[in-house]
Amino acid sequence: MLGLALPLHHTTTLCVELYACRLGLQAISLLGMSKVIVETDSIYLHHLLTSNECEIPTTIATIIRDIKFLLAQIGEYKLQWNYRETNFVADGFANYASYQASNQQWIVNPQAHRPELPDQLTFYLLCVLFGG
Repeated sequence: MLGLALPLHHTTTLCVELYACRLGLQAISLLGMSKVIVETDSIYLHHLLTSNECEIPTTIATIIRDIKFLLAQIGEYKLQWNYRETNFVADGFANYASYQASNQQWIVNPQAHRPELPDQLTFYLLCVLFGG
């Protein structure tokens, strides 16, 4: 399980969900995982990724293509939708990130709470955080 909090500027909740999904799948790809369960509490995101009959808004078409491409690279995966009320882990991460973000030093000096992450993942996440 990977949890990550990043400062995102003005955007929609759907874009945040898409960004988080793509970031997680990129991390999975870097780690070479082949059996993955992707959970979301956004029924619209789940529908966008699982339905071939859904019209995708042009503003998010590129990131949807990226996510579908990354999913195709995984050997075995399951996309699972959960009721928002059952998503305690994501809620815990969000509350912790909100608490940490209330201090502006968090953005300037992020802390890795699990320094035993593989080097390639740590490097990738630092690049994402600092726009590299």
